[in-house]
Amino acid sequence: YLAILLFNSYKRIMLKEFIDNNKVTSTSRTVGEEVLIEAQKSVGVSFGNELKEYLLKYGYLAFGFVELYGINSNQNLESDLVKQTNYIHNYFPQTSKLIAIENQGEGDYYMIDSNDNVYEFDSELGELTNLSIKLFEYILKRFETTKKYMNK
Repeated sequence: YLAILLFNSYKRIMLKEFIDNNKVTSTSRTVGEEVLIEAQKSVGVSFGNELKEYLLKYGYLAFGFVELYGINSNQNLESDLVKQTNYIHNYFPQTSKLIAIENQGEGDYYMIDSNDNVYEFDSELGELTNLSIKLFEYILKRFETTKKYMNK
């Protein structure tokens, strides 16, 4: 358990370092805990600790061609994270315990559960795949891959 805790802390630090040293966009209009409580009620799923930290600290993140869903104080419950999660839940009930974090295009979404585990959802096939990584590790991998692609 301690090893997992240390690994997740390491990923948090590495993500912050990547954000600080690259042109990663976030919102300056972050929300407070009260908006997160309302958002959880709206989507019917509790937010994990990493998702809460992500939303409170960054609102959303974007780097290169990758834009992750989030919540900002301009839109609150009309933000992409809430709207897209409710949309997917409406059409794909098998996702009802997950929160949308990214649209990969062509009906593929990345979603997370209440414990910050990341899943890929293929809406054409109706399949959910557990990627066996947590949110911060997922974001870091997406951004590092994007940076490699951009530097080619």
